[in-house]
Amino acid sequence: AGHWEETLRALQLGAASAERLRDPHLAARLSHLLGKIALQDGRCELAEASLEVALSLSHATRQAQEATSAARLLAEVNLLAGDLSGALTKLRESERVAHSLSSPQETWRSRFREGQVHAASGDHRSALERWQTLEPGSENKITEAISALYLEMASSAIYLGEWEKTRQYLSKMTDDERLIKRVLSASVEALDEGDDPSQVLTEAIISTQQNREVGQWLALQDLRTFIVLWGNTEEDASRSELLTLSEARLGMGLSVRVATGARDRLGLIRVYRQLALLYNQRGDREASAAALAMSNAWVDEVNGLSQERAKGLESSAWDEISRELNPEVEERAKQEVKEVVHQWSKTPLSASH
Repeated sequence: AGHWEETLRALQLGAASAERLRDPHLAARLSHLLGKIALQDGRCELAEASLEVALSLSHATRQAQEATSAARLLAEVNLLAGDLSGALTKLRESERVAHSLSSPQETWRSRFREGQVHAASGDHRSALERWQTLEPGSENKITEAISALYLEMASSAIYLGEWEKTRQYLSKMTDDERLIKRVLSASVEALDEGDDPSQVLTEAIISTQQNREVGQWLALQDLRTFIVLWGNTEEDASRSELLTLSEARLGMGLSVRVATGARDRLGLIRVYRQLALLYNQRGDREASAAALAMSNAWVDEVNGLSQERAKGLESSAWDEISRELNPEVEERAKQEVKEVVHQWSKTPLSASH
């Protein structure tokens, strides 16, 4: 933690000195770096103040990449602080900044990230609408991230139950050996045809864990649980044998810890929703209601997100689970969530490493 403090202090002094010397380029770069590091350490107020300065100076001096990057990082600050509406607003602002500075690459990146945030909140339809405007053949000529684009589109299509679209998006990816592509291909065959995706899913989960790719690891656990839950809503009982409810529950339990450590509110909402359905499938109504109460409490901590939008997987079980909720369970969940958020506000991320 001491190194973080020293680094942040040095950058603050450097940025202040650059402003006194009337060097806006240097002040913008140092403010941008200060904001980025403060964000990585979970210091939202310092990050926001520094990035606002970086955005203003970079825009004034027409530094397109620095200006749009600062705006996108401000969106990440909002996400970390639980402000989904603010994050989406900042991403649209970064797109306008990029457009005003004639930077199609940065416009592409901002719109791509906006789609990712929609998807993370459970709004896969809006995510696909944003990403479809980035496909090759439109006005943009950006091709270096096409595989990443189609990978995200395929992921959202899976959650919408659109198997053929998922296959189409995967077929457009240029990187055929990518592990996550094989995961999605195996997953859509599992969902549509009943094939067993367990081997490739396990391989991918282990790989992301070894590489400490937290976001990918959480996404894979979420996908595995989605496959289990979808299989158990189908009439074909053999589908439930592909991946067991117990394996999925264990993965989601670990996901709670990982998402809490990453301070990922949207991730926690998804994880607890999945857990509610998993416990319900196992016949544990009390645990199912407690998980739903935790998810609802986290939704209340996110500005701009409704309970309906956060629901995730469509299931007739939601009404059944909701009937098990009671004021005591809901109050306990709200209190637990507020304690976690309070602890986050007092502790920089570096202190937990």
